[in-house]
Amino acid sequence: MLTQQLKSLVEEGWVYKTDFKEIPPRTEYKLSKLGLSFLPILRKIYDWGKENDIAAKYSVGPFKEEPRTKHR
Repeated sequence: MLTQQLKSLVEEGWVYKTDFKEIPPRTEYKLSKLGLSFLPILRKIYDWGKENDIAAKYSVGPFKEEPRTKHR
């Protein structure tokens, strides 16, 4: 699954892939110019989520937070 996603990101130009001919084999992925240009957008989405407490509203499983009570 991860391999397929990384392959797709490489094919679409979001990341660069470097294979090192070593034992054991090693592969490195780096954001391309296109990928780097998307970082400010991701930062805005992250900031919006923090400001609107999105993680607390929609988190599930072991990371689910207890409902917050308002202090008067």
